Amino acid sequence: MLAFVFAWAGISLADISTTDISTTTTSTSSTTQTTVKTDQLSTQDLCDRLSSSSLNFSKHLIYPCGPEGKCRCISSCLDCTFAGLTTLEYFENEENFQTFKNYTYMAFDSNKLTIIGDEFKTYSSMKAIAFGNNSISEIKPQAFYNMKQLDLLGLNDNMLTTLPQNILPPNSSIRSLFLSGNRLTTVPSFVTDDMPQLEALYLTENKLESVPRVSSTLLNTLFLDGNFIKNPHESEEALNEINSDSLLTPHFGVPFYSLSQNPVTCSLITTSFVFSFSC
Repeated sequence: MLAFVFAWAGISLADISTTDISTTTTSTSSTTQTTVKTDQLSTQDLCDRLSSSSLNFSKHLIYPCGPEGKCRCISSCLDCTFAGLTTLEYFENEENFQTFKNYTYMAFDSNKLTIIGDEFKTYSSMKAIAFGNNSISEIKPQAFYNMKQLDLLGLNDNMLTTLPQNILPPNSSIRSLFLSGNRLTTVPSFVTDDMPQLEALYLTENKLESVPRVSSTLLNTLFLDGNFIKNPHESEEALNEINSDSLLTPHFGVPFYSLSQNPVTCSLITTSFVFSFSC
């Protein structure tokens, strides 16, 4: 379960989205192993959960909106999950911008999107936006550059091989970044060097060959399962470097790192601070 909290809603991600992080623990006389099976961000019922939890909206405030009325709106939440969208051009229109400019959450998961252009270049109120489970292979520069309050960006389960360096503003406020299920071979430097508030980074099932050296001192959750990380000494050095800079204040009191299903030999990694570490 994720430890960070959405300041904008006052509730934990575990309360408002199904993160589907399932664990199995096996004990032997000498070892205890915890395996994290998945770290996917699920947002399809976020608006429903918001409406029935802390925001306490009544059901009559849920109404059709967005392109051809295929989405749902609840106050400042736009849910376009499973809406069959192939493009985001609708949100470039000035009239539509005026309608949605103050929205703080948007979900576009499970559509047929292939590209994110500059449709949201004028949107500045966003605190969380998700595009999981599409076929996105390209994100244009400055796609989210005006989102200076953005806490969460979900790009998991797409076809991304790289990310432009300037899709976000400098010193991004991102705290949770979901990039699992793509085709990344490296982690862009703006993620490792220019996200000072980053707490949780999800990179499961990409094509990474090394542990990214993330500079954020707040990082407490790092998922690297299902990559091609091989060098145990380099991995241990990178994790120790992250740990030495960490404030060590997550929910469990220690960072949560997972490198299961990688070629790296776990027995050669001796970092004592890893809460859950399996191969």
